Parts: sequence; structure tokens; C-alpha cells
Amino acid sequence: MGKAYFNVEDIYGNRHREVETIREMDNTVLVFDIDDHETYTIRKEDVGMKLNRPAIRREKFNLSQNKRIWRNHQKELKDIRYKYARKVYSGIE
Repeated sequence: MGKAYFNVEDIYGNRHREVETIREMDNTVLVFDIDDHETYTIRKEDVGMKLNRPAIRREKFNLSQNKRIWRNHQKELKDIRYKYARKVYSGIE
């Protein structure tokens, strides 16, 4: 894998003790959490990396509100992701 980061916060406001980078995009980094073996998206600004291009501010997405709503609800986020993957890949509702 790639570079390791410690005590980082994902876009949902949940902290991760140790992560390794999988892929770098323009303004975000896809990381793999060592503890729970899941992938998460982290903003480059949060880990001190330089942005490739300025972030596009979208009116519909509010990062601070998103973090406030989903902070400490990591298990619920996993359940939502599993239900979606199960529905898409197997056709089960």
C-alpha cells in the first residue's frame, strides 16, 4: 500500500487510528483503515497534502453539516453501504 497516516478524520467526521493510502484524487485521498479493514475518503487538506486544483464549492453539499450529522455513527454508515452493495450486485431488496 502507500503512505501511512495516524489519527485522521474522514468526510463523515469519524476518526481513524491508522490508515494507508490506496489512491490519490484531485482533492481527496482514498484510504484503507488498518483496524476495521474498510476504505474511506479523506480530504487532502485534512492530512496536510497539497491540492491539485481548487475545490469546487457545491451548494448542495455542506461538509460541516455532514460531519455533525454522521459523527460517531460509523456502524450505521457501514450498514448503509452493505445494503446498497447487496442491492446493486445481487438484486436483493
